[in-house]
Amino acid sequence: MKYAAFVVVLFAALSCFAQYSNPSKIVGTDHDLSSGSGGAVKATSFNQICYFCHTPHQKLSTTDTTVVNAPSGITPLWNKYLSTATYNVYQSATLPVAPTNLTLANSNAGFNAAVESNLCLSCHDGSVGVNVLFKAPHGGGSPGMNGGADNTPFLLTGDVLIGTDSSYGFQQEHPINFDYSAALTANPAGLAAYKTTGTRNFVATSAGHNLPLYGTTMQCGSCHDVHSNGVSRPFLRETTTGSVLCLACHTGNGS
Repeated sequence: MKYAAFVVVLFAALSCFAQYSNPSKIVGTDHDLSSGSGGAVKATSFNQICYFCHTPHQKLSTTDTTVVNAPSGITPLWNKYLSTATYNVYQSATLPVAPTNLTLANSNAGFNAAVESNLCLSCHDGSVGVNVLFKAPHGGGSPGMNGGADNTPFLLTGDVLIGTDSSYGFQQEHPINFDYSAALTANPAGLAAYKTTGTRNFVATSAGHNLPLYGTTMQCGSCHDVHSNGVSRPFLRETTTGSVLCLACHTGNGS
């Protein structure tokens, strides 16, 4: 009986963690940049999916002359550059804890919570080519994109941009890189208490999905799963129908 109970608890814990991300679900999503994908942005001929963000051997190896340095050592085996753009953060009288700036130097090889969001900004602030890789495949160069030539940076544009302070700035976006625990302390009646399983902190939604915190900070990955279009686009971890995603945190009653 004790063994059976242990199995049930273990399965529940694994199921909880499995909700944070499932890399295999990236196939066919907008983050599948391989030549065989059906996305609007894809490689001209390069047919690998994971390599656009990760490399099993994180050592500079490329013939692309646009590559001059990179954040070697950034986890998880990151194969792209961290943007060094400056972001003005969200400010509001109703936000009891001010977010801190996300700007990191390219030489920052240590991991902290903010790095998670900076990984997203490697592409989504429009300053780093989605195809400019630290370690290019087989010693080649950056793969060509959308029918273009190799070694030509492909920058994202339009409504997929975040972070910059023109049309799509963090001043106009949902705040990130703030301490949720501190915000909860300051506003216990307006925010939901987070839960903890093992070393992972998260906010649970009414539909049974988990919105992870990074330490106790809110980051891009709290609402978005980059490996899966999830239950709602764009890559949201929870549906926006009935504002289920929003109401996971913003309960208004502290429960």
